[in-house]
Amino acid sequence: MKLTHTRAILAALALGMTTACSTQTPGHPIAVAAEPHDSDHTTTSAPTTSSQPSTSDEGLAALDPCDLFTPATKTALGVTGSPEPDETRSAKLCQFKVAKETGAESYTLAVAVYPKLGIDKVASTSEQKPLTIGSHRAIQSHGSANSTACAVALEVTATSRVDVLGSGAGGGMRADVICPKVLDAAKLVEPELP
Repeated sequence: MKLTHTRAILAALALGMTTACSTQTPGHPIAVAAEPHDSDHTTTSAPTTSSQPSTSDEGLAALDPCDLFTPATKTALGVTGSPEPDETRSAKLCQFKVAKETGAESYTLAVAVYPKLGIDKVASTSEQKPLTIGSHRAIQSHGSANSTACAVALEVTATSRVDVLGSGAGGGMRADVICPKVLDAAKLVEPELP
């Protein structure tokens, strides 16, 4: 099933992580790091090392983002329902719903695989917080103080990354609440990365 609203929200992180939704597809949109222009960032980084075999960016292109949420990860995060895959020009992604007792407590998590965009290409209007998660360099970002979205980009190579994203349902969850949930998800996804 293709998510028609996913492409519409790819630019959300760069625009303060507001969310958009299609009237054709029900669900909770999530902000996905925008596809940057070459002039967005000039910083480059060296590839990180991992305990798993190294992979080329082309190998990352074969990675299914839905597989990065293992059954144990889904259980730990409280994921409900089936994954919802989608694809854009520069990324493959997969959404997961976390339904809670109320809509305001519910949220959506997603994983996006960018085989040709490194973490130096993360486009965000918010401050980017550098992190190390397991053996991977990472950046956490979110929109404005009233934003309902957050993202953690995990470096796979200098020119590839995997983003873990989250968005509160219907504007009911601010970034300061969703960001720890996204960070927890990123910590569970990181061991699955090359």
